[in-house]
Amino acid sequence: MIKQILHQTCSIALTILMLITTASFTVQKRYCHDDLIGVTVFSHMDECNEKTVGVTSSHSERVKCCKDEIDFFKGQDTIKNPSDNDYQYVQKLVVTAFVYVYENLFTSLPQQITLFRDYAPPDIILDRQALHQVFLI
Repeated sequence: MIKQILHQTCSIALTILMLITTASFTVQKRYCHDDLIGVTVFSHMDECNEKTVGVTSSHSERVKCCKDEIDFFKGQDTIKNPSDNDYQYVQKLVVTAFVYVYENLFTSLPQQITLFRDYAPPDIILDRQALHQVFLI
């Protein structure tokens, strides 16, 4: 169950990553007197309004205060499919050994059954070997 959920999560994450790296988009920023007025992503801004500045009562100037910055982020056009021929024999061997060791790292050895674990040893009153002078050589 957990393995299936992890597999689906990784698949969705890789799909989103592929979509982000291949998508292109533009960000348009508008500044007026070094103040950020608006930001748009994927769309185009309307024309900038000009301010009328009165220098004298009879003479007025039209001043354009807007400055537009357009940032274009281009995604990659081609996606290279890696093949097995790109790797050398030693790299394949190292990766194979790593995967084999990693898979077997968390497997436990089978537990051995000890039958005498729950029983106490017998009480030895006399040391019969020393008493009869019988020793194993």
